[in-house]
Amino acid sequence: MDGTLAIIFVLLMNLVVLAGDYFLKLAGNTETYVHPKFFAIGMVLQILTTIGWFIAMKHMKLTTIAVYYSLSTILYLSALGIFVFQEKLNHFELVGVVTAVLSLFLLARFA
Repeated sequence: MDGTLAIIFVLLMNLVVLAGDYFLKLAGNTETYVHPKFFAIGMVLQILTTIGWFIAMKHMKLTTIAVYYSLSTILYLSALGIFVFQEKLNHFELVGVVTAVLSLFLLARFA
């Protein structure tokens, strides 16, 4: 697996994590303590990502995986919260997201 393909794989794998996080959020957004069906789907998706991590680690340095995974996690989960769950970011949270993205760009530049 070449470098570009490995990066694309990590970004796509993170979409599976995002789907798992979506179902886990739904599982907790019920009147009951947890919605078992959504919880089970979320857990299965999270477990599948372990296989993806193993494949990615065979082909990439852990530092490189961490940068791309962290950056996509910040952007994907922020978008999910804002657009799907109608969560609002206050100014401090927005600055935090921007700062996190900038720090990951710096790490990627020097990693």
